[in-house]
Amino acid sequence: MVRFAMKHIVMGALAAVIAVAISVSLHFYGAHDLQGAFAMFAGFPGVLISAYSVQPNDVLLTAVNGFCYFLVFEGIVALKKKLAK
Repeated sequence: MVRFAMKHIVMGALAAVIAVAISVSLHFYGAHDLQGAFAMFAGFPGVLISAYSVQPNDVLLTAVNGFCYFLVFEGIVALKKKLAK
């Protein structure tokens, strides 16, 4: 049970780190140069949702991207377990 919970914590932390890196990159570089364009494509769910808010919101961008990446990592692990059986 503890090992199962640790996997979720590690995947959540990894997703959070990636989401914060994308958010910081977009905040400081913007999406007008090559690095910003790649960050925008990597963080597309958060960019899309944040664009419809009243003003660009870095917290919303980071939260949405973190949640999306966490779901992707969970899906990859579930698919890996299913294929291993």
